[in-house]
Amino acid sequence: MNIAEVYKALENLENGQDLIAAIKGEASHLNNEAKSTREKLQGQITALTGERDTLNARVSELEGKAGAGSDSPEYKALEKQLKAMNEKFEAAETKAKEAEAKRIQSEIMAQTLDAFTKANAVDPQEFARLVANDIKVQEDGSYGYQKEDGTIGTIQDRTAEWLQGKTWAVKAAGNPGSGQGGSGASADSILNEFAAAAGVKL
Repeated sequence: MNIAEVYKALENLENGQDLIAAIKGEASHLNNEAKSTREKLQGQITALTGERDTLNARVSELEGKAGAGSDSPEYKALEKQLKAMNEKFEAAETKAKEAEAKRIQSEIMAQTLDAFTKANAVDPQEFARLVANDIKVQEDGSYGYQKEDGTIGTIQDRTAEWLQGKTWAVKAAGNPGSGQGGSGASADSILNEFAAAAGVKL
């Protein structure tokens, strides 16, 4: 069950709206925590950059001062501090990059899941997992993928493209009162399409 189906099911329960509000509130809280973590890491990087620049300037100053070359105790102490500072900087930068990559992947997954849900897919969560890796951050900061013709398509384009021809992957639309002879695909055709997608010969 995906989040859209959870919300729909909760709407029918007593106090369902309160539960939905609580879930959305918790999601917002988690998003704010992630934002706070990113800002904290960025602040650490900024502070470390300033300290590193100060040490670099002092080392350069000592290198140019007569009698205070690389053999002086102060120079060696500063060199040691600079090495430790560089290690801290690299560690903080790595954490920041990992946090940003995690945020981006989470957003892509959420938007892809939403696109499959709106497309009435049978299993939006599983299909989103299969497609999400195709989506990348574009130069303008948006999310999209490169089509065969070289143009950039949206997440909605990618989900529609993936679902095209896969009758088994889309929920059958209800058609009450139509009687026999509906226009839906036959069980055999759906089975054949599923087998083809799975690479199985029937």
